[in-house]
Amino acid sequence: MADELRIELDPASYRDFQKAIKKLSPETQKALNKEFRKLLRPLVAGAKRNARWSSRIPDAIRGQATMKQVGLRVDRKKAPHGRAYEALRKGAVNAESFRHPVFAGGDRLDWRWVEQRSRPFMLPTVNANREEFRAHALRAMGEAAEKAGWDGSG
Repeated sequence: MADELRIELDPASYRDFQKAIKKLSPETQKALNKEFRKLLRPLVAGAKRNARWSSRIPDAIRGQATMKQVGLRVDRKKAPHGRAYEALRKGAVNAESFRHPVFAGGDRLDWRWVEQRSRPFMLPTVNANREEFRAHALRAMGEAAEKAGWDGSG
């Protein structure tokens, strides 16, 4: 959604799996999403810990698991500054900083712009847990497919 910052966990391979798993029953899909939400809990907790310097960002972080995507999100309505601090935006000077206006008013050309250090809170957690999450997710996907009698032959 436009109101959220998203970090997806290996979205390309998940989309391939999605296509195949559509053949599973809705109950199996729900069970798999529930398992993914469990797997996301430590990532959500880690991201919230990393963002504890902010009064709004931690409460805006959540994990989401649907048949379309699995990942962490920050609600932009609750924490509009989350995107800039995570260093995921257009116009970044580099991954360590971002620019924003101070006391902006009048003509944009007259605004005073300052550079501010990024403080990523989701990416460090995702990167630190990527392999473990992937291993557990692959196991959960295999179990769901096996339970449904799917052998992968299409």
